[in-house]
Amino acid sequence: MTPLNAVCNRRSVLSLLILGLLTTLVIFASSEFQGRNSLLALQDGGAETKGGDAQIEEVMDEMKSAGRSFRRALRGKKVEDALKHVQRAQLATLKSKDLVPDMVAEMEDAQARAASLKEYRLMIVVTLEHWLKIERALLAGDMAAASEEAKKISAVKKSGHQKFRKEED
Repeated sequence: MTPLNAVCNRRSVLSLLILGLLTTLVIFASSEFQGRNSLLALQDGGAETKGGDAQIEEVMDEMKSAGRSFRRALRGKKVEDALKHVQRAQLATLKSKDLVPDMVAEMEDAQARAASLKEYRLMIVVTLEHWLKIERALLAGDMAAASEEAKKISAVKKSGHQKFRKEED
């Protein structure tokens, strides 16, 4: 094993450990875990979440900022900086999983609400998968692959905004 591979493997393990810790932190800090605004209750029609869009907007702004900083670092071939921004984006993505768009929370039909919530969560999962693939590519030194994955995130974002943002009056 070359020294570069050993470093990449250590970084991969460290990144996975950090991601696991962040996931655990998000889960235990989440309102869902603490019994408020339970997604399961929302799917069953029991809980209503208001102001979800405002919270989602905050988290998405953090993801957008991290994405811009990531792309800037990538253009400058600053892998360590890019990795820091990828971590920020991953954390913001994890935070968004616990949130419910207002238009979903306000749906009267429980089955439609559950289906829309599932679709929202799946889009967030896909986004997180892309951020993880970006991290893997960066750790392997494949800047081109990282850049291609970033383009895929933009497509998911556009689709999500079309489906889950309320029309402005």
